[in-house]
Amino acid sequence: MFKISLLRKHRVAIYYIAVIVFLALLVSGAIALRGKLPAETYTTVGDLSDITEIKAYRVDGSLSELNINRTSGKLILDLEPEAKEIDFYMRQRVLDQGPNFWSLRILCTGSHSFTYRLAIDMASFEYTPNTEDADSRTFTYIGIGHWTLDSTSGTLSLGNLQVHGSQAVERGGNSNEDLIRIIRTDADGWRVEENVIKHVEFMDFAFVKEKEGRGTGNEPFSFDYKFVMLASYYLFMMFVLPLTFMKLEKSSSLLVLFITGFLLRISIAPFASHAFDVLGWKRAARTFYEGGNIALFSNWSGPPLWYFTIITFYSPYALFRFLGLPDIRIYYQPILSVEVMFLKLPLILSDILSTFLIYKICRSRNLDIKCSKMAALVFLFNPFSILTSAIWCMYDSLAVFFALLGFYLCIKKRFYLSSLIWGLGVKWYTLGFIPFLSVLAYFQNRKERFSLRLMKSVVITCIGFGFFAFQMALPYLLYGDLSLLKQIMEFRLKIGGGGGEVESLFNFGSPGSFWKILQDVAGIRPFPNFFVLTFSSIYLVLIVGFYFLLKRSVSKENDTLKVFNSALISVLFLYFLTYPQLNPQTFLWIIPFLILAYYLFKQSGLLPIILVSIMGAIVFADIPYFIVGFGVGNITVPGWVIDSMYFVLSASIVPIALYSIISQLSLTVHSKIGAICQNLLSRLHQVHPSVLYTSTTLFMFLQALTFYYFNVQPSIVLSLLILSVIIQSIAFYAMRSKTWKENDTKHR
Repeated sequence: MFKISLLRKHRVAIYYIAVIVFLALLVSGAIALRGKLPAETYTTVGDLSDITEIKAYRVDGSLSELNINRTSGKLILDLEPEAKEIDFYMRQRVLDQGPNFWSLRILCTGSHSFTYRLAIDMASFEYTPNTEDADSRTFTYIGIGHWTLDSTSGTLSLGNLQVHGSQAVERGGNSNEDLIRIIRTDADGWRVEENVIKHVEFMDFAFVKEKEGRGTGNEPFSFDYKFVMLASYYLFMMFVLPLTFMKLEKSSSLLVLFITGFLLRISIAPFASHAFDVLGWKRAARTFYEGGNIALFSNWSGPPLWYFTIITFYSPYALFRFLGLPDIRIYYQPILSVEVMFLKLPLILSDILSTFLIYKICRSRNLDIKCSKMAALVFLFNPFSILTSAIWCMYDSLAVFFALLGFYLCIKKRFYLSSLIWGLGVKWYTLGFIPFLSVLAYFQNRKERFSLRLMKSVVITCIGFGFFAFQMALPYLLYGDLSLLKQIMEFRLKIGGGGGEVESLFNFGSPGSFWKILQDVAGIRPFPNFFVLTFSSIYLVLIVGFYFLLKRSVSKENDTLKVFNSALISVLFLYFLTYPQLNPQTFLWIIPFLILAYYLFKQSGLLPIILVSIMGAIVFADIPYFIVGFGVGNITVPGWVIDSMYFVLSASIVPIALYSIISQLSLTVHSKIGAICQNLLSRLHQVHPSVLYTSTTLFMFLQALTFYYFNVQPSIVLSLLILSVIIQSIAFYAMRSKTWKENDTKHR
């Protein structure tokens, strides 16, 4: 009995020790197995030696004089005078071997800053129009890849330029060499007739053939019973079982539900993945264990923490492969079945830990066990959270865990540690929480001197941002090259080319963004530094508004954490409204805080949780892509249907986001808008706000269908879209109105 009571007393310490030992074993395995697996995944099929001739053309058609220097794996060109285009002729044998990707470091400068297109053109043939005579065919070049870049970004590390399309091109007897071109263009990739290119450098140049590479879409595929069974299993495990398990809340313990959620994810993890994103994770792991290379310094745009997480959790799989464990490939997925399960393991564990933290946060605030458990299960069995970790293999699940861990530590008033956790930068959005955390800490002990409270707030801010800067920069400082870090920072902030395609700076390219709708309908595009300017300006106002809200809450002895949670939700909604390249998985970030707002703080309804969950899950409608490895034309959901769904949900989130942001900026304005919306709808006695909101949403879906399928006049769609969003906003404000709720309750 004494031993049992002693174990219970030190249970938390035992858990910590077990976790430390587990991680230590994984790290030790990674160190021991580095470079020990056979180097069989990546084969270089072309390098700088395959470039046979170089020509530089000016606007008038004349050639520039070239000073060519080939040394130490570099190709350095100096042009006199400047040119508008440079053509590099490359042997056909390189692309004939079907390389999967092209990696290089490139520096391109001129008399002033400019954008340029890096392109690969493959020698092929086409028949002349209106004839079937093979002798009259015309030789030509077919583009198989192009990327628009910015000279201001300096040396760019481009490690994953997909050229798999080359496998579908027929030579037809064309003996001309293939071309790599650098062309002066505008931001949209259109040619600009200007002589500006003066200096070019190629480094680490390699065309690489990848074992289990990404499918091209030209591989044979049969729609048979095997695919039907796997797709049915996919849907059943993702949508049917989670809803079924939600009913076990009353009869099952929390531990049983955690195990169920874990097994649910593990059971689907080996059979599906995102064919593009998982390539980078696989490459990071295999290059480390096969060649001992650290991709963090050459081909990595994510946070260092995620890179080291991959390397650590991959070590058991590396050991199994070292011992001869067999593995299989599902259709044409770019990764093996068991292998991808180990990559997803830390993300799946993150989901379980996030669920536990939601439960602990609710219980620490004295919410009853039943509601606390339900709040946790809404995240655990949310199809979107399952899909992000167990299917997509995106590290947003890991970011959510650290976001919740920081919030839990904040509740425990461990503000310094909370700031440190949010400064990890797993996903950069948690950095936006730190200034709000410092304001919250400032109001915690009003009895302390002003200078002491202010100093604590400053220290909290410095800890978070300082640790972020330290863990981002340290690996590159030790490596002795900050160029890739500079590229990553520019790419994430979208203030320069940054190695991302320049089109991403001048287009709202992601379907999750409301601005993408306005771009499609009205041709509206982001101006330079759109995100930095719009987000930062409104963000600063949000902080000021949060300060006064918190001051008011403290004076009235209201719940400051309730205000803090609302502020974090507003920051995330602001990010969703201003970031040009908003990817669907980012909507996972806000779900835990919406759950807390509904179950713990009684601030919002279920509608925001449902909408955001659906928004993220739409991307998984293309089941063949995740199972086969590429879209299959005859069984893939048409693009216009998916675009229409994104259209509706992106627009429907705008009223919710505005409601949240305005409530933080000014309670007075927020209350007045609510009163106006309530008065407007009170005149329509027979129309409930929820009915109006739902009917408007359906009408919006019809608008999207007519636009994307029937190509209706954009001006008409834009007018109807604006009107629909206004009506939705009125309905949502009315639904959230206390007076309306009370009247509705009395009526019932």
